[in-house]
Amino acid sequence: MTESERMHVEVAVALVTDQNQHVLLTLSENWGAFTLPMTRRHRSAQGNEQPSRAALRAAVEALGVPVRLVEEGPQRVLGRLQSGRQMVDKIYTYNVYHVEPHPDFAERLHIRQPHLWLSPHLILSGAYQPISESVRFVMRGVLNDFGIPTRIQHTSVLIIQRQSPERGRQFLVRWNPDWGYTLPAKRWDAPDSAKPEDQLAEALAGAARAARQELELEPVTDVIITGAQSPEYTTHGVSATKDAPAFGSATDYVHSLFDTKLCHPEKLRSDQPLAWVTEEEVHYGWTAASQGEPGPCRVAPAGCPARPTRSCCTWD
Repeated sequence: MTESERMHVEVAVALVTDQNQHVLLTLSENWGAFTLPMTRRHRSAQGNEQPSRAALRAAVEALGVPVRLVEEGPQRVLGRLQSGRQMVDKIYTYNVYHVEPHPDFAERLHIRQPHLWLSPHLILSGAYQPISESVRFVMRGVLNDFGIPTRIQHTSVLIIQRQSPERGRQFLVRWNPDWGYTLPAKRWDAPDSAKPEDQLAEALAGAARAARQELELEPVTDVIITGAQSPEYTTHGVSATKDAPAFGSATDYVHSLFDTKLCHPEKLRSDQPLAWVTEEEVHYGWTAASQGEPGPCRVAPAGCPARPTRSCCTWD
């Protein structure tokens, strides 16, 4: 096998859904995570297995009954990911086929592995772990194929940093009863105008409201708000906000990101607990903050005593 072949991996993926458009994930013992039914093609001196045949084979192994393709051609998703076993970056080509159990066996599935049926947005939300990063990568690539009507919620997010001599770079987060600790943020409604300058004006206004209402700081006087180097970031999830119509809705969150410099850190005030968290705590979803309401009962890494964080706000 050449070096190029080692660094470029072609995978056949079986996308299996139920009547509610929930996606089948099965637990892979090799990866220690839930993943889509997928496999590499069999290769031999007589010839290489067709990608569609490999996808059907992966689906049969997962479902335990005869299967068939829903449509012929695959959707290809190409990306660079880190190999979970070799811990090196590789180029992956995922040939994604929509596969279903044969109708004669639709009520007789025999799924032997631990498995989940999750909506695409719940998969992408990060609410359940461990799910292989390859799953989220593939789902982002095929999400539009589901035709799922989703809410679109715009937010303005403040990124406030400081350098701690003991703990390194830290980010300011604020407690929210629905979401845990999040970056300070406020939602805003998209203007009728599609002009970029009008969108930016609304986003800036949202950032100013976040500073005033979340942190009791006045823009220009107490904080300097500027557009982040990466100005926009989209996440997907199911809204946890208790009020209608948001609660339980699959939502695309479009975050406008703003670098925010504190002119007077001593003026920070909030009606909810604030905490400074490290990149590691954001990565693991926990903070060592001693204030705030306790979140769901989960086991935190050592040194991170059970305070949940979200890496990006997803306000209702």
